[in-house]
Amino acid sequence: MRTLVREALSALGIERLVLGVHESCFPCDADEDLGRGSPYGALGRDLLRFAFELGFDTVQLGPQGECAAEDPSPYDGAAFARSTAALSLARLSEEGLLSDETRARLLEGVRGATSEHARAAPAMREVLDEAHRRAESTGSAIERRLGFIATHADWLLSDATYEALLAEHGEIDFVEWDDAHDRSGYAWPSDASLARRSAIESRHRAVMDRWVLAQALAHEQHDELRAFAHGLGLSLFGDLQIGWSRRDLWANQRLFLRELRLGAPPSRTNPEGQPWGYPVLDPAQPAAVGRLVEARLHKLAREYDGLRVDHPHGWVCPWVYSPVGEPHAAVRAGGRLHESPERPELARFAVVRREQLDLERAPWDDARVTALSPAQIDDYAVWIDRMRVIFGERLACEVLSTMPRP
Repeated sequence: MRTLVREALSALGIERLVLGVHESCFPCDADEDLGRGSPYGALGRDLLRFAFELGFDTVQLGPQGECAAEDPSPYDGAAFARSTAALSLARLSEEGLLSDETRARLLEGVRGATSEHARAAPAMREVLDEAHRRAESTGSAIERRLGFIATHADWLLSDATYEALLAEHGEIDFVEWDDAHDRSGYAWPSDASLARRSAIESRHRAVMDRWVLAQALAHEQHDELRAFAHGLGLSLFGDLQIGWSRRDLWANQRLFLRELRLGAPPSRTNPEGQPWGYPVLDPAQPAAVGRLVEARLHKLAREYDGLRVDHPHGWVCPWVYSPVGEPHAAVRAGGRLHESPERPELARFAVVRREQLDLERAPWDDARVTALSPAQIDDYAVWIDRMRVIFGERLACEVLSTMPRP
């Protein structure tokens, strides 16, 4: 079967056949399904085998960043922290990190259910609490954490501090925290902010240790899955979503523009536009922003064989709008960040000149820009060029809804 499919694809000139599937769409065994799918269990591996037999050579996973308990969208997930909701309970049991009693109790009544993030999230939190206690009691947690921190310290420590602050402030959004130093992500150092951070870390050390262990487990299970896929002959692609999570914004808020948000303009398929509300990277800080983006790309390159680039327009010339007012009206009144020299609030970000625009056309019209110089094209291409340096030809740029020119 596979040989026939590959021969047919070759005759059609198709070099790569990709199966795209989000991790929560994977099946789960009844003895480890908390109400959310996972690629890391036995049935997840069965799906990879089935895909390979059908002639696929690549599996493209959706974004796998950690999601907030109240928001299951993978496109709102973290840029660096992996999702812990997809952990395989069977693997944790095999390691002695989860008891049969806890596992059976949490699975009761879930068998056959559809995906239920609201139920799965607190159940997985209980799983990770027990895993942390058991690891601490055996003494294995410290060595595991230290090894993981050594590899991931550039993002892990601030992420662990964010977890401590969520515990401190009752899981609410960071803009509502009542301490200014906590809200600022300690991005503006002072004696007072450093003292505050030290107090938070001391008070919530167990929360931070638990978080580091959970991330170590999530990364280990992903590494095992990737090795399994390679053993079959499958490549594993990741997904570079256009958005940044709340935890990433908190940790890097100096690198984002406070007065703008990123969304999608009106289009043929969505005339209302899409007010995503994602933060916008500050073009005036190319070196610092470049370090953040490249850290994200290099981490993805260590964990996947290739990359789907979600909404490449957002990396080339993002559609931005003011967060003030009704969201859909605001996004329709927005503009292209680098193509709006006629607008005072966006002029400083312009790559094109006013005389290169057909101002009779709508701000989102592809034909609004009438000409570009080679240097301007290089300015537009800076992020895609960096992706090409890291991933080579192993990139899949997927443009949805707006149907622009190639």
